Amino acid sequence: MRYFGTDGIRGYVNSRNINGDMFFKFGLAAGKYFTNLKKKKQTAIIAKDTRLSGYTLEPALVSGLASAGMHVYTLGPLPTNGLAMLTKSMNANLGIMITASHNFFYDNGLKLFGPDGLKLSDKIQKKIEILIDSKVEKHLSKPHFLGRVKRLETGTDEYIKILKKKRMKTLILIPSRLKATRLPGKPLLKINGLSIISHVVKKAVKANLGEVYVAAEDKEIIEDVKENGGEAILTSNKHKSGTDRIYEICKKKDIDFIDAPVGRLVSHAISGDSLFMVGCDNEDAFKKIEPLLNAMGTTIIRCGKVGSGIRAKVVNNFQILSIAQITAEALTLAQKIGLDLNTFKEVNAGTTANNGQFHINFLSKVLKNDIEPGFTIDLAHKDMGLAIETANSFRVGLPVGSSVQAVYGQARSGKFAKKDFSALLDYACELAEVDPPRIKKS
Repeated sequence: MRYFGTDGIRGYVNSRNINGDMFFKFGLAAGKYFTNLKKKKQTAIIAKDTRLSGYTLEPALVSGLASAGMHVYTLGPLPTNGLAMLTKSMNANLGIMITASHNFFYDNGLKLFGPDGLKLSDKIQKKIEILIDSKVEKHLSKPHFLGRVKRLETGTDEYIKILKKKRMKTLILIPSRLKATRLPGKPLLKINGLSIISHVVKKAVKANLGEVYVAAEDKEIIEDVKENGGEAILTSNKHKSGTDRIYEICKKKDIDFIDAPVGRLVSHAISGDSLFMVGCDNEDAFKKIEPLLNAMGTTIIRCGKVGSGIRAKVVNNFQILSIAQITAEALTLAQKIGLDLNTFKEVNAGTTANNGQFHINFLSKVLKNDIEPGFTIDLAHKDMGLAIETANSFRVGLPVGSSVQAVYGQARSGKFAKKDFSALLDYACELAEVDPPRIKKS
């Protein structure tokens, strides 16, 4: 499709597609599609994230919808899942979320939801695209058919009411190396250990969707599943065979199990913007657990049956950790030959060498002289090992990955073991006998 991608429309603000003129056309086209259905009343609701550009794009979108004859309610800042739920509960024909999810602040976009609270089908989006490219004058309503616009201040309260109705009992399985403090049969009290999981679980508790229990995968799984019941979610990065074993335990006890390891950085976990790679065989179980996943993150990717989530996580982490080492080597070389860091950053961002490890992870951690863990080099070495082991079991050679794992093994043998994996840069610079680069404070 020309405008819609796999997750709505996104782009650089005030570029070709993300500007006031285009958002008017998007609103007009979407509004015209729904008013053409000739139902008595066509209503759209709009929410946005907290990007500054949302406040410039929303009026244009509202104008387009109202010009097509749709009544519009604006809700202000809300999570995307909140907009989706309210689209259904308010019996709106269309829900539009102005957001670019986890993209950089200078991007924005929109996502369209139907009256069922689900993303509009590709078929409908294609029909809207045809209307976008046709003449504006064809879709403008006569004055007495224009839509009305109203701001609703109760959107957040209504969203919270919906969440509270979806209470349940959930067992979140965490790595056995973490310490979960809880009382038997009582909700989670405190969790210490790996930052990403800690923050994700705290988001689950704060969502107040029901009782949230925590169990360590290996040591407590059998007793906790037996004792607490409900749904079980596996959020950590565990070997695929371990995930399959836990799934079998849950099946025997008639407990729904969802394989949902976490993606993205600690900063995303803190802000509630985590990504979940979901493996699930039971659609009813997924629907029950979906509100909790939405409370802990912003993106859910359905990977297939149980076990596919952890498999996607293993492969994704393998790529992330390999890119991190290449990034560390590239920055070390740039430093050694005297390239200015900011200049190299600009060059990198403008070519296909651009990657999240440099522009998100390294820039927020090691390049700011912060190597305290989010995700340690020890854990990175473990995850690389999972990928290599998985590849070996399928007779797949990973020569570059094996070399990268060896570097992690060397880095963890000394002072960097418990440091953030972005500290690979400092380790590489140490070997090259060059001062590690740092972003200069302005």
